[in-house]
Amino acid sequence: FAAGRPRLDAACIRLVNPGRPIPPASQAIHGISDADVREAPAVAAALPEFLAACRGRVIVAHTAHFDLEIINRAARAAGLPALRDPVLDVGALAHGLFPSWWDLTLEGLGRLVEVEPIDRHTARGDALTAGAIFLRMIPLLEQRGIGTLSAALTLQRRAALIPSGPGATGGGLAGP
Repeated sequence: FAAGRPRLDAACIRLVNPGRPIPPASQAIHGISDADVREAPAVAAALPEFLAACRGRVIVAHTAHFDLEIINRAARAAGLPALRDPVLDVGALAHGLFPSWWDLTLEGLGRLVEVEPIDRHTARGDALTAGAIFLRMIPLLEQRGIGTLSAALTLQRRAALIPSGPGATGGGLAGP
C-alpha cells in the first residue's frame, strides 16, 4: 500500500431503472422510489460505463460478494463480461484484523476505526463509507505486515465468514 495511497473514486454514480416496481421495504431503507428511477436508464444500458470505470482497478466494498453477484448476473444477462478485478471487502479485512469484533455492519466498522457513515443505505454513501473505512485500515494492516494487495487478499480469504467469492462477509454479524 505504501507505493501509492488509494483514492476514493465515486465517478460512476447513477440511478438505474430496475424494470419493476421498487418494493416498499426497499424504499424505506434507501429512500429511492419508482418516481426517482422512472427516467433513469435500464441496468443493461448503464452497466457498460460502470464496468469500464471498474476495470483494471482494485475495488473496495462492504459485503462485496453480494454486490458482485448482482453486478455479474446483470452483466451476463446483458452479454457483457463479468467483473473480475480484485475486490477488497472491509468486513472480511476487519474480521481478519479483529476476529473478536462482532459488528461487521458499516456502522460497526465505522465505530471500530472511527469513521462516521456517509448517507447510509445509498450506493454512493455506502461506497464512500467503505472507502473511508479502508483508508483508516491501511495503517492497521501495515502494522501487521500486510502491505500489499496480495497480502490483503490472503487475509480476507482466511477471514471471510462465508468462504465464497472475493472477500465475502455475508453481510456482517449482529451482536448481542
